[in-house]
Amino acid sequence: MGLEFIHIITNNQPHVLRIQMWDYAKKTYFAEYDNFVVAGNDENYKLKSLGDYKGNAGDMMRFSENQEFRLCPKLKRGWWDLKGDHQLCNLNGNISHQEITNKFEFIYWGQMNWGNSCNNIRQVMMLLTPKAAYLKKQSEMIKN
Repeated sequence: MGLEFIHIITNNQPHVLRIQMWDYAKKTYFAEYDNFVVAGNDENYKLKSLGDYKGNAGDMMRFSENQEFRLCPKLKRGWWDLKGDHQLCNLNGNISHQEITNKFEFIYWGQMNWGNSCNNIRQVMMLLTPKAAYLKKQSEMIKN
């Protein structure tokens, strides 16, 4: 999508961010944030807000809140406040086709109960939905 586009849409109206992840055993995890907002270029695309968390993956993005988006020269990829091995999640890392642990150049999601070390994940999707549309769909699901 691009950071400028994400900044524009998340500042135009409230958005829900859902992160869907699959581990190497094909188990599914998710993290959902109900007020995802990214600042503009003048603030280095700071992750201004996540809102409330729900999910079964753990609240690993919370540690990136209020951090600027940075490019890691070694990986040529960016994330919020990426400083080598100090991040608790990075969904913009390299893709691995086999299970690995504690390799921070790959996509990973912190240290939670679904792994004893850095959870390198097989597949990830980040989905942005306007909060009004999200709430409408939730309401319709409850009615049915």
